[in-house]
Amino acid sequence: MKRLSVIFTTLCLVGTLMAQIQGIIVNSDGDLISGVLVNGESKCSKGNPNRYTTGYDGYFCLRYDGGKEMKLKISGENVEAAEYKIAAADSALFHVVCVKSKVPVEKDNYKFGSASGVRKDIRYRTLESGARMSSDDAVALTAVADYKAAGEHSVKLLPEAEPDVAAPSMASAANNVRAGMLTAGEVNDFAKWHLWNSIMTQSHATYAKIWELYPRERHTLHLTNRSGSPLFDAQVLLLGQKGDTLWQARTDNTGKAELWADFNSADGKKGTNADKVVVSYQGLEQVIPASGDLHISMDVECPANRAVDVMFLVDATGSMGDEIRYMQAELDNVVERVQGIDSSLNIRTGAVFYRDHGDDYLCRISTLNSEVSVTREFMKKQRASGGGDYEEAVGEALMAAVNSSDWSREAVARIAFLVLDAPPHNDSVNVALIQKQLRAAAAQGIRLVPVVCSGMQEEGEYLFRAMALATNGTSLFLTDDSRIGDTHLKPTTDKLEVEMLNDMMVRVISEFSAVPDCQIEQWAQDNLEQSSTDQFVPNPFETQDLEDYHVPEVPEILTAAQVMSLRPNPCQGQFQVVIMSDVENLFLVDLTGKTLMNLGAHNAGDMVDINVRGFSTGIYFVKAFRAGKWYTQKEIVK
Repeated sequence: MKRLSVIFTTLCLVGTLMAQIQGIIVNSDGDLISGVLVNGESKCSKGNPNRYTTGYDGYFCLRYDGGKEMKLKISGENVEAAEYKIAAADSALFHVVCVKSKVPVEKDNYKFGSASGVRKDIRYRTLESGARMSSDDAVALTAVADYKAAGEHSVKLLPEAEPDVAAPSMASAANNVRAGMLTAGEVNDFAKWHLWNSIMTQSHATYAKIWELYPRERHTLHLTNRSGSPLFDAQVLLLGQKGDTLWQARTDNTGKAELWADFNSADGKKGTNADKVVVSYQGLEQVIPASGDLHISMDVECPANRAVDVMFLVDATGSMGDEIRYMQAELDNVVERVQGIDSSLNIRTGAVFYRDHGDDYLCRISTLNSEVSVTREFMKKQRASGGGDYEEAVGEALMAAVNSSDWSREAVARIAFLVLDAPPHNDSVNVALIQKQLRAAAAQGIRLVPVVCSGMQEEGEYLFRAMALATNGTSLFLTDDSRIGDTHLKPTTDKLEVEMLNDMMVRVISEFSAVPDCQIEQWAQDNLEQSSTDQFVPNPFETQDLEDYHVPEVPEILTAAQVMSLRPNPCQGQFQVVIMSDVENLFLVDLTGKTLMNLGAHNAGDMVDINVRGFSTGIYFVKAFRAGKWYTQKEIVK
């Protein structure tokens, strides 16, 4: 019995080293079908998810876990379910799966095969649904031949093609991949701080222990000059009572620095030891107690530096095969557009593509460069392959990006997007590596923005949201709305506003690099006259957060102007909120949704004075919650 177990284990191990199972989904007319879920199961899978949802090119790619055969289970809203069995010897072949469509396919859907018609000299092997397939039935292909349907619910293996036959479907469909196809939602845990605390201590408490990351004891510093302009890229230290450094960060484009007293402490005892905050900027140093309002004003000029560094870290292992071609199109579009965000910014871009230990390479780096074409060409050349297990070399990629990318010594923003579908290995060595690189990134002012792709599990969700918090970043999650790629994790949050991924990434870069002009009066007037920019500023909570909350059956329909007014606007030092209709909650938030003040409930006729002395020049929002609905007004602080 022990010998049989060893043989089975060996077969599974060998299987994971073999090629992935790839193919396309078509109907009897040769139309490439999107939105089809392909599930792969084998005795070696051991419950590990192995799924892929086809995109516009009909392509699927599954992990081959080993064993004698792999079951392919086909399902989808617009196709009839079917099941196929593929022998181990055929895992390297390219599979064309013909399904029966429940609804007509749109006329402009992409076709598989050339326009010249079906080749008569190519032999096709057709197997019925549920049948086994052996290696004697077909030979490995080097290119995809033309296709002719030979019956519904059949799998076809295309034989080796002659030189004049069309290129593989994946390549020919690449022309159909374009930017603006992937969808995503943003989770900014700074904006919903109470919800994050609940996640960390309750639903995801197990994962907090795995990664030993506990972002909870938070200290936020605000740094401005005497005129109120935000002072960005200042070094900030949070010191303990013994003079030890608990956390090191740099102020962001709004003049804020996020500091953590007990980031790796499970019991939270270090939080009580936070003693002083030390700020260093342009040769000046100021020390204040680490309690109360952390506002510092320095007698310096408005900063003139406008450097912005944007780095993309991309998982290039085989599990990313379902989305990497689409992601490359999105990233190419983002890089192309960043130069148009603000003509006064000096933007550099770079990229790190990474795999895992044992693959062809661990990391490939294109260092930060002011010529965006260099980054674009580098990204276009990369392909997804390798991997084999769930976890990848995230820590090594982060180390390469943080330490080997020539970040600007002075910058408005340093941003690193982490595009991935799996966490690092969670052994003690990798956990320590991640913790070290997080501290290094925060110390350099590198704001991490995870872009979570299909296949991610809750363990990884917690890690990447904690990484974003550690470095004053935010988290982006791809969604199923695009119907591209495998099933996407729904992040644990109250509400997810979906937008196009490329637009979202450009928006994040814009938000993280926006600074008011040194000519404050003109800047304030220009921004006051612009229409409200709060579309993607998250609300502090949603009604589903409130237990036993009942929205009125016929809520009174009001405008924001009927609920409250702000005066003066723009303001300097202080402004007043005039409440014209009862509100249950009132908040002051910044441009990214960070809650700056919780002002509680107020009745009609109340006048609420808000002191913004020490706040940097910028755009702020007052959000009022009334009868299950949020109302927002913009305030310009100068």
